[in-house]
Amino acid sequence: MIEQGTEKGGWEYKRTSNDFHLRKLEQDNCVCSICHGSGAKIEFEYVTRNYQSPRTKKICKTLQAHGHSFWICPTCIKNMVSKSRGILEVNI
Repeated sequence: MIEQGTEKGGWEYKRTSNDFHLRKLEQDNCVCSICHGSGAKIEFEYVTRNYQSPRTKKICKTLQAHGHSFWICPTCIKNMVSKSRGILEVNI
């Protein structure tokens, strides 16, 4: 699924079903990107988009995609879920 267009302010947007990926980490020594403790179990990959070139850092005329990822441990996952409950219960 790809959804793209222009917002009211004239800004370009693009959403795809491949913007987020979760992967189980098999190693025992993965370091959590949040707390820096060992024991990360999930890698979260995501894409952000803006007009800045990844190589030259200059502003481009077309929308650029930038891939990011972080590893997260079970304790930080629990903390994130508990903090997000209040937000997710609100009708967004």
